[in-house]
Amino acid sequence: MRRTIEYLELRLVLVQFVEEAALFLSLMVKWLLLPSYGWWPAGAISSSSEDSTVAEAKARHCAAARAVRESLHVSTYAELVGEQEESATADAAATTCAVCLNEVGMQDSVWELRNCRHLFHHGCLDRWLDHDEHLSCPLCRAPLLATRPSASPPPPPPPASEPSWAVERLLYLFGDDLLLASPS
Repeated sequence: MRRTIEYLELRLVLVQFVEEAALFLSLMVKWLLLPSYGWWPAGAISSSSEDSTVAEAKARHCAAARAVRESLHVSTYAELVGEQEESATADAAATTCAVCLNEVGMQDSVWELRNCRHLFHHGCLDRWLDHDEHLSCPLCRAPLLATRPSASPPPPPPPASEPSWAVERLLYLFGDDLLLASPS
């Protein structure tokens, strides 16, 4: 009888040991294999140095976007047309915002980029600046912040008698050519 009790105790200890060993092995396999398969939660692996680098990059981007916003002048489209052409009429060629693909109305609040002279709605360019990592023109990808001061300002663009090639291409691809049709 004594032997049976010792045998049962030994068997109970052995079963408990096997359960703990299986738990330990499953945790080790999970710890070793999950990062290699990309199943590990993103926040669990990142270190404080990576977090600070991302925070610094985001702060630099926000500061650069703020500098672009401060360097641009907000005005209405009618004011800009009046500055460029003293004899502007209501029949002037329609300008299309390349961000939202809507026509720019005479009373719309717009930003004219100084380096490439493209026009965009105020809200559209705001959203673009918030999401564009390189801070470039949405239409021609020219940098919005000059890396070094230029000796002379860029030449003014030719008169907009028809939409730019990029807007025309977007309208062709997406089938919104009714925007380009002249009212009859």
